[in-house]
Amino acid sequence: MLALSGIPALGLISIDPEIKIVNYEPGRVARCVISVTNRGNAAADVEVQPEDWTLPGMKSGCAQWLKASPRKFRIGPGKSKKIKLSALIRDTTSPYYVTSIFFASVEKKAAPLNIGTRVGSMIKWVMDGKK
Repeated sequence: MLALSGIPALGLISIDPEIKIVNYEPGRVARCVISVTNRGNAAADVEVQPEDWTLPGMKSGCAQWLKASPRKFRIGPGKSKKIKLSALIRDTTSPYYVTSIFFASVEKKAAPLNIGTRVGSMIKWVMDGKK
């Protein structure tokens, strides 16, 4: 870890798993859990930031259908938190969707710089019976 005089210690976050495959049935809620761990020596304020990945054969991603609980949270040093993700995907035009779930932590007390961590997990939502 880089330590500079006058800059506070950061909360460094990691996630598990980094890649997840979730089967879903159109019109039913699909769920999964991602664990976020603070490996730093200071508390971290974390925000969940879903983003779509549009790949060949896909109409769109499913970030618009995704819910995270909690969406924002504080995690102490050495602590882990399980984030529940759910998606209600009604669209049947694509056999799968891919969403990146980013977890961002920004230390705003390091003026004049904001220093932080942003890590992501990729979730592939696969319609039941498809590959």
